Amino acid sequence: MNTDTSKPARYRLCHRQQKPRSPSTQAVDHDGHRTRHTPFLFGLVFTCRTIYCEAVLLLYSTAQFIFNSANSIIRFLRTTSKDFQAAIRHVELNHIMYNEPRLTEFRPFKIRSDIAWYNACEEMASACVSLKVLHVRLAIYDWPIRLEIGELWSMPLLLFGHYDGGLDYAGIQLQMRRFQDDKLRTVERALEQTMMKPKMFQIREDERLSKELMGPIKAKKVLKIVV
Repeated sequence: MNTDTSKPARYRLCHRQQKPRSPSTQAVDHDGHRTRHTPFLFGLVFTCRTIYCEAVLLLYSTAQFIFNSANSIIRFLRTTSKDFQAAIRHVELNHIMYNEPRLTEFRPFKIRSDIAWYNACEEMASACVSLKVLHVRLAIYDWPIRLEIGELWSMPLLLFGHYDGGLDYAGIQLQMRRFQDDKLRTVERALEQTMMKPKMFQIREDERLSKELMGPIKAKKVLKIVV
């Protein structure tokens, strides 16, 4: 873990194990119980050089990388090997766009922030050639917009769907106060369809529809034990 305190925490690269997502549903288990985390592979890379060379690619391919700023993405890509980046399969991005300034003199700050976010996504999309799963939580502050795919806010995300025919899974969460939740969900789903492989998206939609048609599962019989 990077202990350099000269910069804010969001700009320092660090590792912290969180609850892993299910490979099948991509959901995080929030059952309220304290569960033991899955053992990580960090210990293997510190044993010897031979085991390091054999295990490091497995470590990068099974880890779930989470980035909370464009600067952290760039620093990660600058400090890791190209081979390691090519092995990454799971990435989560959290980004808050720069707000629309009221004064024109502050407009360059927003433009610079949007360009940095676009460049970070472009470099990551081109470096992580084995990327299969992408989760994005994006707070949009562009205005005026119609919240449609093809607008400037969506361009960085669309870059991830241009390689290898698309992703196996894309989970998009948009936040925009000027639009209703129904509109946000519709755009999220359309964006996921654009970024994912057609077959994988259809499989996910079929599973979702089948669960909705089945409804909640209820127990037909209750076993009572009297002591």
